[in-house]
Amino acid sequence: MRRFSTIVFVVAWLNGCAFAIHDAVLGGSAGIGKVENGNYYVGSHGQYTQVSRSAFQFSKWHEWSAGGLILLALFVGLDEALSKRKRRGKGNA
Repeated sequence: MRRFSTIVFVVAWLNGCAFAIHDAVLGGSAGIGKVENGNYYVGSHGQYTQVSRSAFQFSKWHEWSAGGLILLALFVGLDEALSKRKRRGKGNA
């Protein structure tokens, strides 16, 4: 299980870094962006940057995947910690 949790944490961290870089290069994220009159905008700190539909959709997908992987990493880490605690408790009994 330890190897799996390490892989999940590394993938989540790398995806988070890639999302942050993509967000900076694009000028914002679709999560706080908007669609007006068929035009797509990513948002950051109250500023909007017009992007293509595909860039907007990719940004939205990447945001969801980064959030999902972070949640998965947190749950795997919690499971790992609780399993380790349970194993340690059995050895003392």
